[in-house]
Amino acid sequence: MTARLARTLSSLAAVALTAACTNYYEIPIETPIRPKLDVSAFQRVLVAGFISGGTEDVDGNLETTRLLRSQLRTKSEMRVIDTDVLPLMDVASETRATSENAQPNEAQGTAPGVIKEDSDLEPYEHVFADVEYWKRIGEEYQQPLIVTGTVMFAPQARSGIVQRDQEV
Repeated sequence: MTARLARTLSSLAAVALTAACTNYYEIPIETPIRPKLDVSAFQRVLVAGFISGGTEDVDGNLETTRLLRSQLRTKSEMRVIDTDVLPLMDVASETRATSENAQPNEAQGTAPGVIKEDSDLEPYEHVFADVEYWKRIGEEYQQPLIVTGTVMFAPQARSGIVQRDQEV
């Protein structure tokens, strides 16, 4: 009889403990993400613009530039330079035409066209290696940190449950 009473009491204790644990409080823990670049030498930042592709519904160059400028204003100590977005697509076409005319012995590539997928960005990559162009831009804006690159906006249609890990 005492063994049965002990089991009953232990079962009631387990139910009581389980019921007490149904209320919980979520405590968010923020871990700082270490910066990948040391930008302490810069007081100003120029978000120059982007070579963008994908859907024509979104101007990836303008929207990405606006987003980065906004985020840098609120989350950075650097002063964001407000200027027009650089026409990097035009710069890429001009520098490509100039280099092809200067070196006629090399195989001439075709002019860059519409960017619909990642591989279409390759003909534009040379603009980022144009040291003289970027030096000139740096001098024009008093040597800021220059942010630029490529972006691709493409519509995706998916159905079903998607799980994503999110770092906070």
